[in-house]
Amino acid sequence: MNNVKFRESLSNELISIKDRVRHLIGNKHWGEEGRYKENILMNFIRNQVPGGVSVGTGFVVCGNNKITSQIDILIYDNKHPVVFKNGDFVIVTKESVLGIIEVKTKIKKCEFENIFKKAHENGRLINRNIEIRGESVPIFNGIFSYEIGFKFNNDYGDKIKRSLQTYGRYINNISFGKDYFLKYWDDYYDSVPRCNESSKWYRTYKLSNLSFGYFLGNLIEGLTIATLRNPISSTIAENLFPIKKEDHRYLEYDVPIFENL
Repeated sequence: MNNVKFRESLSNELISIKDRVRHLIGNKHWGEEGRYKENILMNFIRNQVPGGVSVGTGFVVCGNNKITSQIDILIYDNKHPVVFKNGDFVIVTKESVLGIIEVKTKIKKCEFENIFKKAHENGRLINRNIEIRGESVPIFNGIFSYEIGFKFNNDYGDKIKRSLQTYGRYINNISFGKDYFLKYWDDYYDSVPRCNESSKWYRTYKLSNLSFGYFLGNLIEGLTIATLRNPISSTIAENLFPIKKEDHRYLEYDVPIFENL
């Protein structure tokens, strides 16, 4: 089995499906197209999650009369009671949440701050950890963009950096189109000399046609471990992560996160 080609095919499939609506409706009814793209990814995830996990869209009740803004894709443990459910739309309590995802058609430079702020605030309100490999780690909080409306140069890189340093503490996986992937690391150990004021970083990777696969791979790995309480098998790991992503670092766009910001 060619795991690289398989993971690449996931990117091609997602892009192919989302483009069908664009071909049909052109530049009209973009709101409906956006919702359709959320549904594409939602159904894609739903077909891969382990038993006992459900996928929808909606809100999370966080206690003390606090509730999140609407979450595009909400992944939850269905062993917990649901506050409200109507089709894919759900309202759940924070205790059931396993992951949240913001879905964008295309992220542009002017949108970084608002997108990161929303994902950060929802993660901050939920503020829930799950047990993975004997450690208590935050739930999956991702931003998924089918396309990017910018190039990775210094100006755009600085904009990303400032937005993440302000709103990045509760976000841990970002897919900028099919080629660029950002992963949050709590304890940053690296042979590359870094500013020693922070051990929390976003590492940036250029994964040609594999960013979607690694974004979804991290989600599925976390969900599997959280529900089964065991590490994933080597066979599953090879399928989810077919290349050594550390060989594909985009070092100049790594982002340090400082606690005092």
